[in-house]
Amino acid sequence: MCDVLWYVAEKAAHKGKKAMSSSTTLPPYFRINPDQAMGDLDDPVTTGGFAAIAGAARAGRDDLAGRGLAEDGKRHLRMF
Repeated sequence: MCDVLWYVAEKAAHKGKKAMSSSTTLPPYFRINPDQAMGDLDDPVTTGGFAAIAGAARAGRDDLAGRGLAEDGKRHLRMF
């Protein structure tokens, strides 16, 4: 083991700083009521919801590809 013990003295930067007291106002995220927050949430997303989102993305991609826009965002001419 280590036979030398290190002592960290109080730094000048720490002097004059007050510790947080109980009268200090807590940040907003500490004042969240978990039950109220849970009630504010929407219903969970289901696999059907993900399928609808994926279908809309596929339709949009197909539309852009049909107009001659490639995935890289550049316009390419379609072959007749």
